[in-house]
Amino acid sequence: MQKLGTLYTYIESDSFEFTFLTPTAKVIVTGSQGDNFFDIARYVNEVSVVGQTFLFSGSSEVDGVMIQPGVKYDLTNLKGSIDKLYFSGPLSEYDDSILLDNATGVMQLSRLTDIGEEIVQFIATASAADELVFTDGAISTADIKAAVTSDTPLTDLTLDTTSKALDAKITTGATVKHIVLDSMV
Repeated sequence: MQKLGTLYTYIESDSFEFTFLTPTAKVIVTGSQGDNFFDIARYVNEVSVVGQTFLFSGSSEVDGVMIQPGVKYDLTNLKGSIDKLYFSGPLSEYDDSILLDNATGVMQLSRLTDIGEEIVQFIATASAADELVFTDGAISTADIKAAVTSDTPLTDLTLDTTSKALDAKITTGATVKHIVLDSMV
């Protein structure tokens, strides 16, 4: 176990499995003017979405989504453009949990913390490859997919350290429709 700030504790595990995600809430981008950044699971006052699963339908513009500990994300419908997924930990906390479904192209990253399991699913493609941005740098989903497919250790990959998850984000705005499917959200 490793203490990471005051929000949660990262728990090392090697028992990650590909998961079928059932959404408890949907977020649908209905309009976009450019770069968008969404922190849909940020904890506000007494409201917590730990344990909930968000199904996110993105725009054709650049969508950025902040990934929070203890929350599950189905981001397989982000649509066109090079979207950015911002993780609240370093790549090393996810590298043992990266799974790829070769039949569908869906990739899953997971992390276990003391507040719950974090699961993120997205499509890993070679064209318009999305970017995974960790606290220690960024990397293309195409590079991660190539490493997983060829059994290359992720420690052999080089992160772009000019972009980090906790850096300030520039946004131009979007409109969304948020549908809650669980009375606990």
